[in-house]
Amino acid sequence: MANEIGEHTKKEDEFSEEHLKNLRDAVIERRYQAEDITVSLETELEESTVKITYLKSQIEQSIKRYKAKRRFNAQLSVVVKFLALVLSALVTILLGLDATSYSQVALVISALISVVGGVAAYFDFTDLALKFKETVDKLETLQVRLHYMMEGNTYIRMNEVEFMMNDYLYILESTQDFFQRVRKSDEKKKS
Repeated sequence: MANEIGEHTKKEDEFSEEHLKNLRDAVIERRYQAEDITVSLETELEESTVKITYLKSQIEQSIKRYKAKRRFNAQLSVVVKFLALVLSALVTILLGLDATSYSQVALVISALISVVGGVAAYFDFTDLALKFKETVDKLETLQVRLHYMMEGNTYIRMNEVEFMMNDYLYILESTQDFFQRVRKSDEKKKS
């Protein structure tokens, strides 16, 4: 019986030494894993910071560009409509004056009205101005979301940055697609 107790104690010692060695190895392995996670988090933080800065600057540039495009198209829309209105009124007045020379001028002006109408239909300034306004609104909303995320004390994960970049690209692509559709529909009208 004493022999059994001695063997039992010896097995417990071997078990505990082996168990302690395994525990030590597990702790060391977890320490390396924790260091790897810390390094990867630091790398992700640096990468996300660089990409956020880039995205922020791209959004700001796009907002400025599309505001200018909206303003330009809105102004041209007003000019073209006003020009068509003034020329139409002028033709009516000239035809009412009952002189041959005036009727020839009225004929030329009515041809100009057709040209102005064609320019307005081809370039579709009003629809483009509205689409560019919509694009600016969406970009400003995205900009607010980005600023909101940057205000917190936590860093922004890469998947969140990628999600916002995809939103940004989608906004630009949908605007470009609209522009292309307007041009294609104008080409079909010509045919």
